[in-house]
Amino acid sequence: MNTHKLLVSILILVCVLLSACAPAATATATPAPTTSIPPTAVPANMTTFHSPENASFHLPLTLNYGPDWETNVHANAIDIVNANPAVPQREWWGAGISLVDGAKVADPAKITDPGQMKTSSLSDFVPWPDDFFAYVSSIPGMKVIKDPEPITIGGVQGTQIIVRTPAVMHTMLWLKDDWTGLGDDYSNRIEQLILLDVNGELVLLEFDDSPEKFDERYLLVQEIFNSITFTK
Repeated sequence: MNTHKLLVSILILVCVLLSACAPAATATATPAPTTSIPPTAVPANMTTFHSPENASFHLPLTLNYGPDWETNVHANAIDIVNANPAVPQREWWGAGISLVDGAKVADPAKITDPGQMKTSSLSDFVPWPDDFFAYVSSIPGMKVIKDPEPITIGGVQGTQIIVRTPAVMHTMLWLKDDWTGLGDDYSNRIEQLILLDVNGELVLLEFDDSPEKFDERYLLVQEIFNSITFTK
């Protein structure tokens, strides 16, 4: 064999053997980009309300609302009022949160009696019913707009109903330790009622307004209801 060709063959063989012995290249993993998720914060123009957790309203909760709103705490109740200073006080509107353990409801036989509108007393009320939504639906002249259905507020699943009240109807709720029946004239209103069981305590959320204004204001009230959290 030609010496030159022999040397070339030997060099090729050596290169092949060295390539086979070389360690395989290791792929370098590219780290996934990290996404920074800022913590949920209440906008600067919002107020966070904390219930006082005292004898007036002992259930701890929070809710958020904008500058047109304010809250008032009563015995076992919180009023959430749209108190826009641009409108007279008689035009304020809003919603409520009530602790209804020990509460009474109006006697269906008297609740639509015009004579009871100015004279209602505790004797016109009966114990809290076993089925609150059946009671509401049974009030003479009450029209059910949306049947009872599940709803979740603050992580607690409850039930809501939407009704149109009769042409004449006085308040249907008298809270424990309250000095008078809550509300005045509930005649001819659209009313949303949500009942929750929060750690064994019945909580009623309520919003009512005129048929002309209910749909428009309903969305604003739901923003507040959806901001509610129940704390321990």
